[in-house]
Amino acid sequence: MPKQIDKDLLIDSAAEVFAERGYDGAGVAEIARRAGVTTGAIYSRYSGKSELLLEALNRSFAKHMGEILAIALDDANNLNGKSSRSPLGPIKYITQNVSSTHDALFLEAVVASSRDAEIATMLAQRLESRAAFIAKNIDDLKDRKRVHASFDTDALKTYVMAMSMGFSVLRSLNYKMPASEEWQKVISQLQTSVSKPPGEKNDINRTKN
Repeated sequence: MPKQIDKDLLIDSAAEVFAERGYDGAGVAEIARRAGVTTGAIYSRYSGKSELLLEALNRSFAKHMGEILAIALDDANNLNGKSSRSPLGPIKYITQNVSSTHDALFLEAVVASSRDAEIATMLAQRLESRAAFIAKNIDDLKDRKRVHASFDTDALKTYVMAMSMGFSVLRSLNYKMPASEEWQKVISQLQTSVSKPPGEKNDINRTKN
């Protein structure tokens, strides 16, 4: 019988190898070595690298979205129960505390998806799941008057998604991120802007008589 596999260790090992060597450079033999199992034991449970990448990315997305959800819930409990959530909250979060492994797995999956239909399908499903979460948050905030109703939910959701994926690229290239307090100023200003009708100036920008 094949050796019992520690699934958590195996997927963590796969994620490390994919992040370090890329999808094309990753080998099942190296993943097996780090997980302390044989390649035969892996192949008895997985079809190959693509299935391992899918599982590693699936777990990483689940963790990533779980952390964003936790932040949203924390924000909602601030200010004596008055929701301070923002549709731009994920952007605030993605400049910090996102593992390099998640970024690497995501970018490897993007590249691999051009050659592997299964990876392309799974990645599209995950992105749709994230988009749906953000869209629901935006609609909730419209109900609370924190986002002006005239803003299109799909447009704002797409902006947040584009920023999120763009930061994955920047971090992967070791681009220096802005200081947390300076980034917070930008996000706060953007949040103030989307709470007003498009084109209306913020109070701080009004010219005094």
